[in-house]
Amino acid sequence: MVINMAARRTFSGTSIAGTDRRGRRRAQTGRRILASALRLFAERGYPDTTIDAITEAADVGKGTFFNYFPTKEHLVMAFGELQLSKVVAAAASKSSEQSVHDRIIRLVQSIISEWRGNQRLWRAMFGAMLSNEILSRKFAELLALGRRNVALLFREGQRRGEIRGDIPPLVLARMLQQSMLGAQLVWSSHSDLDLARWVEQSVDLLWSGVAAPRRLRPRTAGGRG
Repeated sequence: MVINMAARRTFSGTSIAGTDRRGRRRAQTGRRILASALRLFAERGYPDTTIDAITEAADVGKGTFFNYFPTKEHLVMAFGELQLSKVVAAAASKSSEQSVHDRIIRLVQSIISEWRGNQRLWRAMFGAMLSNEILSRKFAELLALGRRNVALLFREGQRRGEIRGDIPPLVLARMLQQSMLGAQLVWSSHSDLDLARWVEQSVDLLWSGVAAPRRLRPRTAGGRG
């Protein structure tokens, strides 16, 4: 069973789903506010970005802003929830043709895809989540939900015989999280690194240690460097 408690309602409690025109317009406004905030966080840093600046950039009034985000912290929470929604979707997907390894690669690439070139944004997000007590607690909750969903992928890999069965799936999920977070953190402070290539190499290295015998993923000619 997929654990999707936080993914059904993103923007920290404000639903972004909507099938009618009003719902779609509301979702679009929420996404515009969040996108404007993330851009400013990258440019100015989280502490120096004001709600006034965000509303001006998003071209909305303060009342509209607070209808979506009760506090500035909720913007960072929404960012994390959007990442969690990708994990939930990956855990819920069923594919008999695609290997679990490839599904995990697609998952980690989807998490970094939208902001992969924006190191300043990732630094701002890490800084906010590590320095703010409210955001630190929320980050821990999101990580826990993410682990439980990723564990479902690893459990499926064990059932298929792709992954050795002597390591609990939740431990494997934690190892993947640690690897990805470490890669993102180091990448955010080094401009000469290719994040997409690095995270794929990290997954391959992890996989080489947990793959079932004779299930190691073959390297392509020439390797990845």
